[in-house]
Amino acid sequence: MTLSLANLLYPSRQDRMLHLERVILYSQDIAKALIIGEDVDNGNITVDHPLVNSLLAIRDQIKNAQRDNKAWIIESLMSFSEIFNMAISVHERYQLIINALVKYLKGNYAVLYISSDDERFVEARAAYGMDRKAYPIFEKGEGLVGQCFRDQELVELKTPSNFIRISSGLGSSSPSYILLAPLIFLNKVAGVIEIASFSEFSSAHKELLLKVSQSIAGFVVNTKSIDNTNRLLSEIEAMNKLTENKLKQQDEIHQKIISRLKEKINQTKQIPVNNLN
Repeated sequence: MTLSLANLLYPSRQDRMLHLERVILYSQDIAKALIIGEDVDNGNITVDHPLVNSLLAIRDQIKNAQRDNKAWIIESLMSFSEIFNMAISVHERYQLIINALVKYLKGNYAVLYISSDDERFVEARAAYGMDRKAYPIFEKGEGLVGQCFRDQELVELKTPSNFIRISSGLGSSSPSYILLAPLIFLNKVAGVIEIASFSEFSSAHKELLLKVSQSIAGFVVNTKSIDNTNRLLSEIEAMNKLTENKLKQQDEIHQKIISRLKEKINQTKQIPVNNLN
């Protein structure tokens, strides 16, 4: 015969019944406290009940934490907005973005991957905690980065030992937690952000990463669009110059032909009539 946990904790039927009564009474107290709490919120009554006060205190703590997190996220997003508008090169802005992510998310390692124009692969363009010479490229579906790029979903996991090695003057160690977020803007996958930390990421960290990834995606797509436009303008300008040079060369050739014809006509006019007989 298999004994339940209740039978093990409360061997006699009387003990089990007493425990059940306590549970029912406690549940009723919680229900009453929640109802009273709503009345307190609405200003209908004033009450001094230990359970009600405890529940209200916990609720207020949660609300304050949520309000603080919201204010922190807004402030952080404003900092990223300033980076986007800086009058520096795109690469420098990419690096500042990664540095800011490490700062706000309390990370120890981060990489910004930008997708190719045909969206076949992503290439590291800026990093924190990685040698620039070792910047990797991932095909769509290859590794965690490639999977995030393909599936367009947030990836969160606790990393195994030696998954990522971070070196410093104090030695080398592996972070325990990793987040990967796709950069999506107007149904275009602009890249992937990868960030790792020795401590677990909070819900506020994840929310900030998702919001920032959207802003970064918009920045990347707009930057690519501007670059493509400038490249097209340069190509058109080069073609115009080439056409202009060809027209100039043709005009010079025509001028030379006309000049020679005029010379021949003049020479013919200068021949005496007697000589023609």
